[in-house]
Amino acid sequence: ETATALGVTLDELNNVILTAPCGIGDVLSLQVRPTAHFLESKERLHMYKNRVIKKNWQSKWPNITITYPEI
Repeated sequence: ETATALGVTLDELNNVILTAPCGIGDVLSLQVRPTAHFLESKERLHMYKNRVIKKNWQSKWPNITITYPEI
C-alpha cells in the first residue's frame, strides 16, 4: 500500500529521515492504494485486496478511502 510504504530513521544528529518511495500524498489525503508491485498481475492485486481487508483499516480510520483497482 502506498500509504504504508514509509521508512523513518534518525541520522547521527537525531534528525528524522523519512523515506517515502511512493511519496506522501496518499498519507496526507487519507488514500490507500496498491503500490506498482501489486498492479503487475491479477494475483498480486488479489493479494493487495486480501491484505487491505484483513487489516480492517476503515474500522479504525473511517475517513480513509481505499482503492480497489481492476486489471
